[in-house]
Amino acid sequence: MTFKQAAEFIVERRKAELDAAAAIFYDALKQNPQLLSVETELRALALAEAKKGCRVTWSPDNLGNGAVDTACNAELEIKKRALLKRFGLTDKTLSPPPRCFKCGDTARVNGDYCTCVKALALNDKQNLEIPYTSFSKIDYTRFEEAHRARNVAVYADVQKICEKYPGNKRRVIVIMGGTGTGKTLLAGCAADTFLKRGFAVAAVTAFGFVNRALKYHTTFDEQKLSHLEPLLDSDLLIIDDLGTESVLKNVTHEYLYSVLGERLNAGRLTLITSNTSQDGILSRYGDRIYSRLFDKELSYATTLGGRDLRLRE
Repeated sequence: MTFKQAAEFIVERRKAELDAAAAIFYDALKQNPQLLSVETELRALALAEAKKGCRVTWSPDNLGNGAVDTACNAELEIKKRALLKRFGLTDKTLSPPPRCFKCGDTARVNGDYCTCVKALALNDKQNLEIPYTSFSKIDYTRFEEAHRARNVAVYADVQKICEKYPGNKRRVIVIMGGTGTGKTLLAGCAADTFLKRGFAVAAVTAFGFVNRALKYHTTFDEQKLSHLEPLLDSDLLIIDDLGTESVLKNVTHEYLYSVLGERLNAGRLTLITSNTSQDGILSRYGDRIYSRLFDKELSYATTLGGRDLRLRE
């Protein structure tokens, strides 16, 4: 689903919810002449006050439940609410709140797509190539005792970064370590935290990243942007097992550098796991990518220790 499609879906869904609420209210009016009389008086009062220049708080979203700021409508409002109660109708039923309070289900904030649009567009199975689970479900006793305290501290640090986003400086997390030390597990916990907070997540393997970059590089139709959009616009991008992907000329390094740069400029979080050491990353990817991954101001980089958890009892 593209951002445009997601935005249209959210706006149409809100319209359908309001239309349904309006239908319920008008059905109640038809069934109860007394309620219809009260509502007619309230609207006439609102119109009269509006002509006088008084502040009117009624709006279409209120579906007839609004009122002018005058004492004369108080009795009618009380009577109306009592009548609605007979039908089992509440303010929430007649004026359902928007699902997203950031944009009010308009799909945009300050002219840009809201996070609810990105979450709807990006948070699907095709953009989540790694398993994810909650930090609360991790059995830390599985870590070797010699490395347990250090690894638990790393998990706690990453959890804090994810829970405080975007209210922190960290914009890149690099988790290094041997095979089976819990890097992907940690990345999955980060993804779960972001998803539960309503943010958009794209989690791809290094191979998946290169595959998407290659599709973007070789596509020249209207679908071109869809290959790269999740990597650029998700609030959290996870690239798992960096260093295992093929190095394709004009693709691998170039798009990794570009995506990292765009995300840093936009203030979005990128989490990378790798079996490669810090020196190995420098040797494989060069100074430009290395400086983006290990910026002392913006990056959290560390190594998990211990033997392969998958091979331990």
